[in-house]
Amino acid sequence: MGIDPDEVNRQQYAQWIRNRVQPCLPGLDMFELTDGTKTVLVVDVPASEMAPHFVYGGAARDKEQQAAVVPYREDDHTTWTAEHQIERACRDRFALGCRWRSYGRHPRLPPQPGR
Repeated sequence: MGIDPDEVNRQQYAQWIRNRVQPCLPGLDMFELTDGTKTVLVVDVPASEMAPHFVYGGAARDKEQQAAVVPYREDDHTTWTAEHQIERACRDRFALGCRWRSYGRHPRLPPQPGR
């Protein structure tokens, strides 16, 4: 359907993402693409070493009910991550964090002066 570019509030979208996605997603880029008749809002999500990221939401009719999903982008569609994949991804992330603390720096970052 497209969007009306004059009605888009990027700050509101960014706030929604900050409130609903954990851990946070730094480095998001939002921009509009148009073909002259239709405009779409694109949210570019960079790769993250903090994956997996949980998206929290609730049912509109039940404000107390909360749920979390872990989306995964595969080619041109979104799939939902299975429980065993979430467990493995979390284990890998935390293991990387432990190695990072024991080295004093993240293994993928260049050494800092004086270390």
